[in-house]
Amino acid sequence: MLRRFCAFAALLASLLLAPSAAHAAVTHAASANATATGTASASLTVPAGANRFLLVGVSTVESATVTSVTYGAQVLTREVQSAKDSSRAEVWTLKAPNPGTANVTVTVSGGAPVVIGASTFTGVDQTLPIISSASADQNNSANSASLVLSGTVADDGMFGVISINDAPNITAIDSTASVDTVAAVKRWSGAQGTVLGAGATRGGNTGQNMALNTGINWFWNRIDPSHLMPFSNILVGLRQATAAPATAPVLNAPTASSIAHDRVTLGATMVDTGGDPVTARGFVMCQCANPEVGAPGTSTITAPLSQELGVFTYGLVGLLPSTQYTFRGFARNSQGTGYTAPATFTTAPQPNRAPTANAGGPYTIDESSPLTLDGSGTDADGDALSFQWDVDGDGTYDVSGATPTVTVAQLRALGLADGPRTVTAHLRVSDGAVATVADATVTVRNVAPAAAFTAPATVVEGGSATVALTSPTDPGDSTFTYSFDFGGDGTWDVADSATASAAVPAALLVDGPASLTVRGRITDKDGGATVYTTTIAITNAAPTAKLTGVTVVEGSPATVRFSDQDDVSAVDKAAGFTYEYDVDGDGTFEVKNTVPSVTVATTDGPSTREIRGALIDKDGGRSTYTATITVENAAPTATLTGDTVDEGASATVTFSDAHDPSTADVAAGFTYEFDLDGDGVFEVKGTDPKATLKTTDGPATLRVKGAIVDRDGGRNAYTTEVVVRNVAPTLALSGSGSVTAGQPYALTLTAADAGGDALTGTISWGDGTTDAYAPAATHVYGTTGAYTVSVTVRDKDGAEVTATHAVTVTATPAAPAPTPAPSTGVRGVGVTNLQLTRLRIAGSRCVSGSGLRAVTAAARTLKVQFRVSAGTPVTFTLKRWGKPGASKCPPSTGVAQQGGNKIPGTYSPFSRRAVTAKAGLNTVTLATRTGKGKALKPGTYLLTVTAGDVTARTKVWVLAR
Repeated sequence: MLRRFCAFAALLASLLLAPSAAHAAVTHAASANATATGTASASLTVPAGANRFLLVGVSTVESATVTSVTYGAQVLTREVQSAKDSSRAEVWTLKAPNPGTANVTVTVSGGAPVVIGASTFTGVDQTLPIISSASADQNNSANSASLVLSGTVADDGMFGVISINDAPNITAIDSTASVDTVAAVKRWSGAQGTVLGAGATRGGNTGQNMALNTGINWFWNRIDPSHLMPFSNILVGLRQATAAPATAPVLNAPTASSIAHDRVTLGATMVDTGGDPVTARGFVMCQCANPEVGAPGTSTITAPLSQELGVFTYGLVGLLPSTQYTFRGFARNSQGTGYTAPATFTTAPQPNRAPTANAGGPYTIDESSPLTLDGSGTDADGDALSFQWDVDGDGTYDVSGATPTVTVAQLRALGLADGPRTVTAHLRVSDGAVATVADATVTVRNVAPAAAFTAPATVVEGGSATVALTSPTDPGDSTFTYSFDFGGDGTWDVADSATASAAVPAALLVDGPASLTVRGRITDKDGGATVYTTTIAITNAAPTAKLTGVTVVEGSPATVRFSDQDDVSAVDKAAGFTYEYDVDGDGTFEVKNTVPSVTVATTDGPSTREIRGALIDKDGGRSTYTATITVENAAPTATLTGDTVDEGASATVTFSDAHDPSTADVAAGFTYEFDLDGDGVFEVKGTDPKATLKTTDGPATLRVKGAIVDRDGGRNAYTTEVVVRNVAPTLALSGSGSVTAGQPYALTLTAADAGGDALTGTISWGDGTTDAYAPAATHVYGTTGAYTVSVTVRDKDGAEVTATHAVTVTATPAAPAPTPAPSTGVRGVGVTNLQLTRLRIAGSRCVSGSGLRAVTAAARTLKVQFRVSAGTPVTFTLKRWGKPGASKCPPSTGVAQQGGNKIPGTYSPFSRRAVTAKAGLNTVTLATRTGKGKALKPGTYLLTVTAGDVTARTKVWVLAR
């Protein structure tokens, strides 16, 4: 590696003594190359900012001369150059380049190849921007190059360029281990070499960045180290700008050029921005001595800020001729406004000016109509003017005057009386020396024919319609064609027909309400046409149907139904209908739906009811109908219930569950009729749902009819049965309780039958003799003893009753032996507070005398009925009775006794039983078993019933089987 060192003591001193200021830093860079053209150009953007500085590095061949370097319109100055054996490097500079974007262009002689690299800096001192520069050139086999400046100021800048030949021997060039900003690395073609373009270091006092021995190091790789390699390189050090107070901009050299009678180009030179960005610049002028921005009578013209330093110009127009103006250039920054010295200029005298011409128009007339032209002109010099018109545009001026009227005859002569036609008319306005021509178009329109367009205003849907164009007129034509558009869609359904009328297609009239737009067109031979438009209102037709009523029984639902629905519009019919119903006759249709029927409830009949129904199509077309609901009275219903009674008793026939569908009928109540004797005549009538009939003989079943009738005469008849049960006859025996043997004994038999049957029966006297039943009987007992008379009576239906009566037969009329007190109610024997009413003993076979009962030994229950006047404890005692007369009721079986009679055997008394009786009738069941579970043995027993201190007794016989 070859390393060259160039030390500059003066540079070092200037670096050490430089005051601190803004950092000198690269902002933008650009590069380009060109081969065998002699020119290279790169676009570069220069940002606005203070202390701008532009450097351009150029690499070319040694024999070439760099003739110019520009940035836009600004020209750069060569700073340093170096050349060696076909390699050349140069650096060009420019203070305060204009901010914005422009091309950096480098031109070299002889069409030599060239590589350029440009970098723009800020913060560079504008008075002495270059600290120092150094260059080096060599022709050897090195693979690196270095340029070093000794300094310690971190805010200074550095820029370098290198040119290396022998391109085929180099594979790469870079700045390894450096922090340079590389602006261009471009390779020439052929054997011309390779160049690394401009670059700039960053500020910073580390490594090799502007520290002592700071420099730029170039490195490359060589394919064949034995080749010699010429190269040239340059390093430029940049001084940072010294901070200084900002001032107003400084301008000089006001200029006025290109002065005419109404315009001038003003110029000024920006010498210094004042150290602060310029925000506005331009010129201020007046017809006074010293114009200032914003002063009365002055005009301020602002020029573009395309650059800051240097000359700027602005062209003004609209000035007065032969007039002196005073002007000054100005520029403004945050510190104030700077001006040039005042300068003056005088505009030239006014030359003769051509008049102005205005042909008016464009003009449009109908065929066979006159044409009125309306031209005008002015002359700035006040000269008298003349006006001439070339109406048909053929170059010949036909009429004169500013606003002439061209007659129909003149237009016909010019070929402009018939349309359609368009020409360009010319108006020439002259001041006698100079003429001005203006053009205007003249259009002669064809006059469209006219006619009367007729169509019906309304058509009911499903109807027909015809449209026509009648009474045609036209200024020149008499033959016409006719067209019709029935849908208003822009398509002529009938086009250019010779017939002036047409029928509207029926398909367009099928549904309403609608508005059908119909157009008619009449056309003349020139294609002139007049179109007429009208509308036909398609009205909706109400739908039709039948509304049918119904006859129902009160309380039943009634349905009123629509049928035969129809509509002249198939569209309406397909869409379906809606229905409304006024079911209560109040005029309001309260039921609305899509159902063609309505069902209402009915209450009371007979009556009639009107239902109104409306049929409505999708468009609101409505037809109203009336139907009648006839409500018939419904007969009421009920349940007729018979009765079951004993013969001779009264039976009750009863209506229940009466019902009527009409609540009014129910509220009014019902009447009832009864045929109680089955003769077909309802002899009982009234509001009582019950009837009573007296029965006679049973058993029988009586059929009874009953009818329920409502207030409207509705009637339902029913049949029921009264069951009459047969009742056994009643029997009572009365007679003396004793009689002397051999004496007649009289017994009275009181018997009756509720059904009035004739009674038959037998009287068993207890001594083995029997007589036929008779209401009164007598008998003579031959022997003494106790006898039970048993009488059985039966009716014709076989029901029978048996009664007994005890009789004691004595031998002499001696006083009878003491006997128990008679029982109250038991065959006429009464006591106080206690009354035995009935004694039921299963298997009763023998009754003899009052209160005696006989049972078989097989009997298992003894039922005793008695009455007490108040609730009280009652006891029962059954004991064997051995008093005289005990054998007077001959048992069918038993122990043979003296005299041939059989009497029951002997047995222990029955156990005591106690109950608490209630007031009134009581029934007590006593077991006929002893405590050991054995049946009572045959014999005579005395049943004693005790209630308090009152006692009732009766005899009971237990017989052997």
